[in-house]
Amino acid sequence: MEENIFEKYTKNSKYRAYRKEFEKEISNNSDRGIVLICGSIIDSMLSELLKAFLIKSDRIDKEVLNNNGILGTFDSKIKIAYYLGLLSIEERRNLELLQKVRNKFAHIALNISFEDNDVSNICSNFRIPKNGFLPQDMHFQEPSDDLPKVDLNPLKKNTPTKEKFIIVFRYLFTILGDRIAVNKIEKRKEFNVTITADVLIENQINAYNRLLLRNEEVIKTIEKELNDSLKQIDKLEILKTSFIEKEAMSEIENTEKLLKKAQKTKEAYNEILEGAIKDNELLKQFAIHYLPKQEYSLKVIQNSMK
Repeated sequence: MEENIFEKYTKNSKYRAYRKEFEKEISNNSDRGIVLICGSIIDSMLSELLKAFLIKSDRIDKEVLNNNGILGTFDSKIKIAYYLGLLSIEERRNLELLQKVRNKFAHIALNISFEDNDVSNICSNFRIPKNGFLPQDMHFQEPSDDLPKVDLNPLKKNTPTKEKFIIVFRYLFTILGDRIAVNKIEKRKEFNVTITADVLIENQINAYNRLLLRNEEVIKTIEKELNDSLKQIDKLEILKTSFIEKEAMSEIENTEKLLKKAQKTKEAYNEILEGAIKDNELLKQFAIHYLPKQEYSLKVIQNSMK
């Protein structure tokens, strides 16, 4: 039975623990503590995001996501999640900026805070999509026609650096949580299809036949476009003749311009068609030698199978 989404997202002890640790550091008012716990939480959530997508395996933490795994670093998780299509480019940029801030606080022992110029410059590049921030408090009131408004775009030019960082963390926490638990991504399945030698040969034969068929379809499409172009030229020639008879000079001039354009289009289609026909003939010639050998190989393999 599929796990209840509400249970997973709102009552999952891991997510509650994440939020509790974050709120604790906020109350402690420690810049370093806030940055490090935010970095740690997002790192863990990226691992959860990848686990939600990758095939199910008991070894995935040890071999892939733990510190010694191939995706053991914050940076590698960001990059692979982006290239797997699990993050947008803007989300990737925000995560990389958060990572830079975390590295500053992790590697500088003294005199580091959100007042630091480097940290401030990094945080000035944070971006949240328009109307993309989900506030924590909707100020629930009894139903009425006069609805309150909440700020869906809290990042302003004059927003203090520390507040910017916290806002972006809340944004990333929310969208990653949504992607992991609510708006679920499609999980990959282990590839377990056995490909035998006969199937490999059949795939090659079918691929070549598809290529031949596609080339024939391309030629038909180009021929149709060329015929349409020729019809257009005929119509323009008739139109030009009628304008000449009426001595309508401006219309004659406009029609001649259209004719020149149509002639160029026809020439272009002719050139493309010639190239396509030539390529198709080469493919057919190759097929005469290639396909019989492949078909013979297929029969030999089928005869040899146990």
